[in-house]
Amino acid sequence: MPESRTEVSEGNLQYQLLCNNDYQIYEYYHHSSFDIDSITNDGFNTHYVLIGCNEIRNKHLPNTANPRDPSPTGVVREMQYTLESAPEKFYQYNGGITIACSNVEILEDNKIKIEFGLKDGICNGGHTYFSVQTMDEIDETAVLLLEILELPEDMDESNRRKIIGEIARKRNKNRQLNTGTQLNHQGHFDIFKERIGAEKIYAEIIEVPIFENDVDWENWIRKVPEVYWYEGDPIAYPDNGSNGNAEAPDRIKSSHFIRLLASMDPFLYSHHICQQGGNGTHQNTGTGDSQQGNLAKAIEESISDSSKEIRKMRHMAPLAYDILKFRDLVSHDLAYGDYPSGYRNSKLWDWITDGKSQADGYNLRRFTFHLGTQNGHGLKAPDNFYPILFGLFRNNVWLGKSSDKGDVQYSGWYELPSETYKFSTPNESLKTRQFGKWKDMFSNDEDAYTFIRNGNVYHQSWIDVRYGMIGMPAFPVKFYDVKNYQLQYLIAENENSATHAMIYPAGQEQMFVQILEKDDKQLSDLDIGIDYQYYVQDEREDLVPENMKDLGLEFKIEV
Repeated sequence: MPESRTEVSEGNLQYQLLCNNDYQIYEYYHHSSFDIDSITNDGFNTHYVLIGCNEIRNKHLPNTANPRDPSPTGVVREMQYTLESAPEKFYQYNGGITIACSNVEILEDNKIKIEFGLKDGICNGGHTYFSVQTMDEIDETAVLLLEILELPEDMDESNRRKIIGEIARKRNKNRQLNTGTQLNHQGHFDIFKERIGAEKIYAEIIEVPIFENDVDWENWIRKVPEVYWYEGDPIAYPDNGSNGNAEAPDRIKSSHFIRLLASMDPFLYSHHICQQGGNGTHQNTGTGDSQQGNLAKAIEESISDSSKEIRKMRHMAPLAYDILKFRDLVSHDLAYGDYPSGYRNSKLWDWITDGKSQADGYNLRRFTFHLGTQNGHGLKAPDNFYPILFGLFRNNVWLGKSSDKGDVQYSGWYELPSETYKFSTPNESLKTRQFGKWKDMFSNDEDAYTFIRNGNVYHQSWIDVRYGMIGMPAFPVKFYDVKNYQLQYLIAENENSATHAMIYPAGQEQMFVQILEKDDKQLSDLDIGIDYQYYVQDEREDLVPENMKDLGLEFKIEV
């Protein structure tokens, strides 16, 4: 018996989807087909089926092939008005539904059997399907056109995914898919999802009654992915934590997530190892979301140009969790930290707080991560603020290449951004020093628009102030394996507790390192002058939010 599952859209509307790797038998009114391969030598069978809306409503279709999930848009409401007021004209007014499948079999008595693979389903017409699914009842005179693209079962999976994605993208011209939706559907966000513990959690939490007033937010908040990955994302809170609703988790768009990573990427802007003397300003991260478009372009160009591979930011993926947690820490400090009174009465602070005062109550958002703080929420600052701030910690990022390959094998931190942020001298803290500069800029009759476009805002490196370039740490305090993302290495308190050692081979540039299991003799045999540091290797527990392992979730390791 074919199985279906319940999904929840924006607005808390439930609808049914047929499970993938399953089949369904539908009754139809009319069927026609042709073999496009006989014309193009590069195609597949195509079927056109006139089918009742109730048949689709009752027996369902999968939606995995669609880059975005449906939502109750104005177009949906218009479709449902037609279904209610003129059901016999629905076929004339509606473009129908296009689906991809693995096999089609025409049966007796006007029945058709459609088999769906793992990535098959609706390519175009998701909102038509949604409008039908969310109707209480539909008149029998309402019919629609079902276009069925029968892709060969033995087609290579990556090629199949590419073809389906391209069909979906081209067919969705009535409302162009945004870049994030396309990147998500093509699987380019998967590496980031895994590194913040979001990929497998996604499927497990969809049944939670997220819109009911009695939601256990304290437990729920640990289970919600931080990033809104694509249009119609099924866990799309109505306010996304905005409007001062401190009880709603603050989810950010994928475009904002990418520009946070971009602002700290050593290969995009100046860095004391990766880009010595490079472009020091990360201004475009503060002024817009162009980084997501740049990522899409780099992915496309990397197919023919391997030098573009580094622009895909895979090396930043292991740091994503730390970066998002740092965002929570900064948010908490902005709301409750100690700042001179002049700061909280400045034009800069008016911009950061949206004109709200501490006494009257800031716009707040709940944290996604446990911070060990008394308050589970902090200030909801403008999106433009965070990439401005985060870029000042780019020199905190440490990257290491394996000696036998040129790609980045390890990524980590010379010092955690939170530690650099909290560091203070007897006379001042780094945060107040930098905020003081920004406050003075704002006071010179600038507004937010002018401020975020001022290149001088982006040139400071806080770890340089902390240590000076001569005193910069030689080794990271922690680092991660880029491919085996569950592994982390923490600097050892002493030699006896160490499991591994990091070595900078003689004569190699600073980014090339060797990671060896601790062997006293092997280390003692090294040439004089070889620098090394001891580490403890273990698995990252922070990738899985609290209590999620109880669900039996497993995360795959990239080989």
